[in-house]
Amino acid sequence: MKAVEFNDQNMVFNKPEDMTDEQCEPLHAKAYDLFVGPKEDDVYPAIDSVWELDAEDIKLINLTGKIRLTIFGRGMPPISLRVEDIEPGEAIIEFNNGKNITISEEPTGKIISLPKPKIILP
Repeated sequence: MKAVEFNDQNMVFNKPEDMTDEQCEPLHAKAYDLFVGPKEDDVYPAIDSVWELDAEDIKLINLTGKIRLTIFGRGMPPISLRVEDIEPGEAIIEFNNGKNITISEEPTGKIISLPKPKIILP
């Protein structure tokens, strides 16, 4: 699993100066105020980061249906763990072999030959 850049990120947490690139990578994030209601002033600071799963992660999630969250320290702060939705302007093409590709509004110039797809639009 690897932290990745995403469309609405607005900040980056850089690694500590005493760590190497192998020990710690920058974390792209979005800082914002999250309304949790019902009162008008029920707003709390929040930070999002987006993580991309590799093939082994996906295989294990498909087998177990579970994700483990580790919080450092002795308490459990309020957290949110959820799946990432399709970005606006993107569509996902799902193939019979179980592989998916994402098509965005920005063409890459690549031409590929693929099996008959099922198109999933946002």
